[in-house]
Amino acid sequence: VEALRRLEPERVSSQQTVALVRGGQLDPTEAAGIGPLALAAAGDAATVDQMLIMYASALQQTTACADAADVFLAALRRSRDAGVRERASQGIGVCGVQLGQEALLVGEPILAAQWFQRVAAVDSTTDRGRVALIGIGDARVAQGDILGGAIAYQDALRAGASDSIIAMAEARLARLG
Repeated sequence: VEALRRLEPERVSSQQTVALVRGGQLDPTEAAGIGPLALAAAGDAATVDQMLIMYASALQQTTACADAADVFLAALRRSRDAGVRERASQGIGVCGVQLGQEALLVGEPILAAQWFQRVAAVDSTTDRGRVALIGIGDARVAQGDILGGAIAYQDALRAGASDSIIAMAEARLARLG
């Protein structure tokens, strides 16, 4: 090992890679770059789950939200840990809603609906999930599916008491007539 370190002193060991990512001191770009190495170096399932979340968070911070959503989804699917699942759900929600709204802005309602559906499939009862339901409605209306849009807006109404999300859903339903 010592001979290898003399040959390549700048090379980081697998344990150092995991420690660097766990430390949380890396710039998001650095964390995104070293994330796959940390995943490969993770020795057990819990560490893999933790590295997935940290890698996805770094991707999200570097505006690679589509990639981050995929990594968050992988963490959500593989982990049984409540904390990991919660962070993964939140990450999917943030990225999915953002990407869905961006797709609507550039006239891609099919892509928007796909992103919003990913968020709603994870959890349609949180605020982010309910915003995704409104996004599904907006995407359906943009595709000419008025009934599908109305159903999605109504689903957003059912999920909570009186709040701004309900006000958005009611306004959209009123516009449909």
